[in-house]
Amino acid sequence: MTPVLGATAVRTLDRAVRDVHAPTPTVRRIVVTSLERATGASTVAALLAHTLVRHRGGRVLLTGASAAAGDVDALPHPTTTDLATLPPGVTGDVRPWHGAWRSLAPVDDRAFDVSVVDGGHLSDPLRAHVHLAGAHVVLLVSSVERVMGEQALVLADALAAHPEGAAATVAFVNRQRSRSPWPQLICRRHPRASTVLPYDEALATEQYARVSQSTRIGMLEIAGDLMVAERARAAR
Repeated sequence: MTPVLGATAVRTLDRAVRDVHAPTPTVRRIVVTSLERATGASTVAALLAHTLVRHRGGRVLLTGASAAAGDVDALPHPTTTDLATLPPGVTGDVRPWHGAWRSLAPVDDRAFDVSVVDGGHLSDPLRAHVHLAGAHVVLLVSSVERVMGEQALVLADALAAHPEGAAATVAFVNRQRSRSPWPQLICRRHPRASTVLPYDEALATEQYARVSQSTRIGMLEIAGDLMVAERARAAR
């Protein structure tokens, strides 16, 4: 049975749907990264691209060695019909993927509507602004462990304040099935904290079409926050 959403959840979902359709004058380049290893950043990057295609439409590009999105070489080469939907002037090895486009190597993404880059593990936070150069917004994926979450939020604030930085948002992934209230509390209070993605067996097995309703809603919230994120964020 599908759970019934409360009034607050419905309002949050309505806002997310509105935000995910926010107009962009140029490509919206989103880099997904994490201060930790094995937090699910690549999975979130793949699911983000999937969510944007499903709810926003337009031309969405996913680049980077996202293991969660499968082997690029195993994807079929684009057909003549596929190529007709590519933006003019796009070169490089791009493959159709769940309604979006995938590329292992960087390509000229300026003709796409949204470009999602799997940035992998961020090994040197002190040079984050260099590693993430070119991003319009950065999604920092964190575990629900409070120490790591606080570090991610500090980095998000620092990126937004740096002259060469970018807007930044933090999303938490509860892979540990923690019952700590801290992540949910900080998402309600911190302007750069988006939401908490629950543990989802479908994500662990890369079955994006079978993710739970909670995961779908959480990803829609994240996608909406990323489409409207600005370097100066007001409190919610």
